[in-house]
Amino acid sequence: MLFRKHKRFASLLALILLSIALLLCFLFGSSYDKKKGEIKESFLTDEEAFAKVYPLLSPTPKDLDSNRPEILTVLTPTDQEALTITEGGNYLLSGNSKHPLIIDAPEESVHLFFDGLSISSKKGPALLCKNASKLLITLNEGSENILSDSGDYPSDGNFACLYSNCSLTINGKGKLTVNGYYKDAIHTKDVAKILNSTLTIKSKRTGISANDGLYMDACSINLSSEKNGLVTKKKGGDGKGNLVIKNSDLSIIAGRYCFVSEKADLLIFDTNLSLRSVLKDYYVGGKVFLEERGNP
Repeated sequence: MLFRKHKRFASLLALILLSIALLLCFLFGSSYDKKKGEIKESFLTDEEAFAKVYPLLSPTPKDLDSNRPEILTVLTPTDQEALTITEGGNYLLSGNSKHPLIIDAPEESVHLFFDGLSISSKKGPALLCKNASKLLITLNEGSENILSDSGDYPSDGNFACLYSNCSLTINGKGKLTVNGYYKDAIHTKDVAKILNSTLTIKSKRTGISANDGLYMDACSINLSSEKNGLVTKKKGGDGKGNLVIKNSDLSIIAGRYCFVSEKADLLIFDTNLSLRSVLKDYYVGGKVFLEERGNP
């Protein structure tokens, strides 16, 4: 009899503790909960305020510049050999190639204008930026561009169809399809900014991986990945490591998570989301601020 009473008491105590734990989770939430209204929408739409809080991710006039300059170098990749850019400047690219485009211009800014470019690399990345201070890609209005890598890679660790060792910006009103047949579709070791662009992305591992932070504004993204959709890895000052999406339309299918911000925050505002994931929509080490665009 005494044993039964103790057993009932233990069960009741366990039930009470479980109820308290659930109540605390409900009240305080976790990093995976959708938290609405913690940052006003006007905060992020005010570019001046955004630049003060997130200077590392804030677009610069150069990031937003999609105008073709009067003086630029016209390049036409061919199937004969890989095309290598060794100097900073503005380059117009069109045509088809089965060899990668390589950028090796240390400490210099390289601005590429895609105007009907198609690269299907036989070996390794389609576009490899080894060295530059900044890589900017403009998709010329009305153009359709395709980058596809190979399942055959050298053992150099640059495992992405579009791989950059420096900050990467993609802008312009054209279209870009990126097929990451080996691992990542787009990978930068720095910050990535995707502005006013239409991208179709397929990847075996991650759709877009940006170590130091990812910023998207006014984009249309259709992404499917066998692992994760959009990923940032680091955390630091000036907004480093944060994943920020504004004024966009995103359709993501992911084998694990649609969004991963390993050590920083996820901020999504005024955006249409269509998300399908096997595990959860997002895995976030910091906080989540989510405000989807209302249906008309």
